[in-house]
Order: sequence, then C-alpha cells, then structure tokens
Amino acid sequence: MTKEEKKKQAALAAIAYLKDGMHIGLGSGTTVNYFLQALQQRCAKGLQIRAMASSLCTQQWAKQYQIPLLADMYVQTLDVYVDSFDVLNHHGDIIKGGGGALVREKMLFQWADKTIWICDDEKLVDDCHCYALPVEVLPFTLAHTRHMLNEHGYKTSLRMAETQPFLTDNQHYILDVFVPKQVTLAQAHTFLMSFAAIVQTGYFHDEDNLCIIASSKGVCIHPVRDV
Repeated sequence: MTKEEKKKQAALAAIAYLKDGMHIGLGSGTTVNYFLQALQQRCAKGLQIRAMASSLCTQQWAKQYQIPLLADMYVQTLDVYVDSFDVLNHHGDIIKGGGGALVREKMLFQWADKTIWICDDEKLVDDCHCYALPVEVLPFTLAHTRHMLNEHGYKTSLRMAETQPFLTDNQHYILDVFVPKQVTLAQAHTFLMSFAAIVQTGYFHDEDNLCIIASSKGVCIHPVRDV
C-alpha cells in the first residue's frame, strides 16, 4: 500500500463517526483532502452537516466539493474536528504546522468536543525533537525574536516561499524552530508563548481523542494515549 493509499484509508474510516446535524471542523493537508472527498460522497447521499475550515486552502476544497460551510461569526462550538499532523510521539505530543495553518487548526481543536486524528503510520515517531516546530510570528521585530531564541539554544529558520517569506492566512511569518534536546515540547511551547511577537506554536498535546492510523496491515483505531 502506498503512502497516498494509506492516507485515503484513514480518511475513509473517519467518515463513520459523523452524524446528521453535526458541526465539523476541517483540518488542513493532503490527508484531510481525502476526507473531504469522502465527505462529499456522504453529503450527496443525504448526510446533513455543516463545516468550518482551518485554512483558506481547505475552505476552497470544501467549496469545490460542495460541503456546506458555517459562517465564522456564528461558530460557538464544534461537535468533532478531523485533522492530520506532521508527527506524533508515544507521549501524545503532536507537531503541526507544516502547511502553515497551525493557529486556526489549534482554535478548532480547542473548540471541538471531540477530535479524530487521521494519518499514515509513517507519522508516528519516537522523538519529536528531530523535527522542526512551526511557530507563527509577527513580522514586526522578527530579527529580535530570532536573536533571543538563538540565545536560548533554539535554532530557527524563516520559512520561505521561493524568494519571499512564507505568509500564513493571517499574514504572519513562520519560524521553523528546533527545540533543544534537554527541553520538552511542552516546556518549549510555554517558553515560546512568553514572547509577545509569537502568535502560536504548532505544539499540540492530546491523549483522550481517537487516532486512526493506516498501515500496510490495515486501519487501526486507538485513543491517542495507546498509540
């Protein structure tokens, strides 16, 4: 089974958790796109849901697939949030933000009564420190923020889009940050959020929600704490 086939199988398995009348948060990325394609088919067969997108890209996909969208100003809570991630370790530490939508993704994650994570088995890792932690930062005083992080042992790289800095949907920059080995991701998140210029980090922690993992052996569904 190819990586794309694994993503598709995980996405298909998430559809079984949807019910009429639900308000659904939609994550970002290619795995979520497979979920949207499956959701389009279910809606065409009569499933009544409304959705909220975590990124402009996902919003465009949802419109393309004719998935009913909620108006942002009227959203108070979500029944379920469906998303993937960059990596997950065995402690429930999650890194997201490879696509740059981490702030809105975290908002929907916090608003939802339940989250369903969908992924292929290659995203399960032993140590998240080998991966950069995306950090959304205001362009104002970028140089100072990077300098202070470097002083504390955090290696930073400004994400680029060809010759210009990558811009998030919120018109901010992304710093890809490598956390020092002796610092946990939770500690790093708390430290990074102490900087006024930092909007949010791509660190998520989850133990109680479901994770649907597709591998060459099939699809497994576990609480995150049991992954």
